[in-house]
Amino acid sequence: MSFRGVAYQSNKQRLKAYVDFAQSDTRHMMDFNDMNHLIDSVLSKGDTIQVMDALDKITQHCPYYTEGFVLKFRIHMAREQ
Repeated sequence: MSFRGVAYQSNKQRLKAYVDFAQSDTRHMMDFNDMNHLIDSVLSKGDTIQVMDALDKITQHCPYYTEGFVLKFRIHMAREQ
């Protein structure tokens, strides 16, 4: 997973890279500030499925990423409106 994450990162697919880094032993490669900006960018395009999938995987393996739980909650609340 970490090698695939590096490949995604070199191809400028950073969100996919962060998901792979979270699922492997290379969590130190994650830049949470950058990840927050990426997630906001993807959300502004309206792709909530990709964001929710990424957040589910990341928060499952990195429960200390509390901002991810907040983002998931915010998405669920927006769906209810």
